Amino acid sequence: MIIFDNISNYQICVDLDNTLIFTDDANNQAYLYAINEFLPNIQFDYDGRITESIILNNLNQFPKYILSSIIELKQKCFSNFINLTYINYHLLEKLNVMKTSSVLYLTSCGKKSRVERVLIHHGLHDLFSDIICNEKKFEIIVNKTQDINKILVFDDDKIQLDMAHVAGIKKENLFLVRKENIYGFEKIYD
Repeated sequence: MIIFDNISNYQICVDLDNTLIFTDDANNQAYLYAINEFLPNIQFDYDGRITESIILNNLNQFPKYILSSIIELKQKCFSNFINLTYINYHLLEKLNVMKTSSVLYLTSCGKKSRVERVLIHHGLHDLFSDIICNEKKFEIIVNKTQDINKILVFDDDKIQLDMAHVAGIKKENLFLVRKENIYGFEKIYD
């Protein structure tokens, strides 16, 4: 296992949502608010993180303009619920150690404006050398680095970690972050 305080010259990729900062409550409350504004007579129940694709799939009986309006309002009103987000302090502690000798990237599939708002809210905007909000985030990092063996990825989504591996990042450098794990993250491949 990698000793995190003894690494240097690594490229560290950190996801935002439910990895560095737990955002599900704020995200879901913003979506529920937006749904209620446009569809006040329906009860929307979903167990898990509500996403744009969940809205489009689970409410597909409603006109597209209504669904687009819900998604747009969610993006606008997210800041009203930002106080429901909270930091993964265990991971943040490790990142603060690693940033002295490595480059930290915030890598997310989220909208960059929302990602930046959350980082600013928690005073973490200056923690990262770059913020990459793109579905091809791992390919971008692989293309930026000279040594693909010195990339670490922290994410709460195994599918995203699988995508990092497909992009060329070694399995032993992928860490699954779990809210319920007392240590904050674990290796998923041994």
